[in-house]
Amino acid sequence: MEKVCILLSTYNGEKYVNEQIDSLLAQENVDVTLLVRDDGSKDNTVNILREYAEKFPNIVILEKEFGNNFNVAKSFAFLLKSACKMFSDINYFFFADQDDFWLSDKCFRAVDKLKVHSSKPALYFSKKKLVNGKLDPLDKDDVIRLTGSFWDYFDRSNAYGCTMCMTRPLVHLLEKDYFYKHPFLHDNYIYRLCLAGSLPIVYDNTETILYRQHGNNVAGSVKRNVFRGLKKLFKKDRVHIIREMSKYILEEHSEIVSKSSRRILKLLIASQGSARAKFKLIKLYIKQKNRSLKEKVMFSIMILTNYF
Repeated sequence: MEKVCILLSTYNGEKYVNEQIDSLLAQENVDVTLLVRDDGSKDNTVNILREYAEKFPNIVILEKEFGNNFNVAKSFAFLLKSACKMFSDINYFFFADQDDFWLSDKCFRAVDKLKVHSSKPALYFSKKKLVNGKLDPLDKDDVIRLTGSFWDYFDRSNAYGCTMCMTRPLVHLLEKDYFYKHPFLHDNYIYRLCLAGSLPIVYDNTETILYRQHGNNVAGSVKRNVFRGLKKLFKKDRVHIIREMSKYILEEHSEIVSKSSRRILKLLIASQGSARAKFKLIKLYIKQKNRSLKEKVMFSIMILTNYF
């Protein structure tokens, strides 16, 4: 039975965390270790975690870190670094949010699909079942837009951390990474790093978690909206996340970025102040056969207006 490590970060999660932990412990056909840290909860979350840890020896809590509010990206990065050091015999690592509910075969499905890539940095993620706070299904689908090319880098990130599984070599790649010092979410960053490095990304079109939409999610399933995009475009002092992430990836992980991807990332960075770079980037995108006319028009507008 394959050993897996689930990384759970909590913050004021007393309402749902019991159900989530129960679903994590109920994973079938895998040997689960649950590593937990609390990000400074003001409710009863910490006591709930301690009660679980007393009952279940496979739950490890980072007690010394309780009370420190890192924020979600740094909290998960800290868990990832700690797990890599603490569990040398574990090859598969998962992120877990406090308010979801995992279906019992989630971990096994991920491990089974990643086994062929276990010796290299590789990422798995899956579809989500959208539910309300009571876990009742919502009348909307979790739409995933993937083409399998590097150009997915510019789309909204479909790889949510709560559905991710990482091989140990990928975790080693991230072990000394300080991406959380930038305004990057951990899952958006890891997904785009894998795209830039042409690392294996395995998508599972099966719903493996019940993904709660209750109004207090750190990140929810947001429908793409033109008006929301325009509002963001004209927002003063906004951070150009994709461009900043591209700079960071080239600075910290240039050794894994493919030649073609490096060219595109450099063009994106240069496009901030170069019309020539803008038009080169647009020309490359327009040549992509798996992109619709609408997508090509929107991409061109985004590059011309420095949206990214």
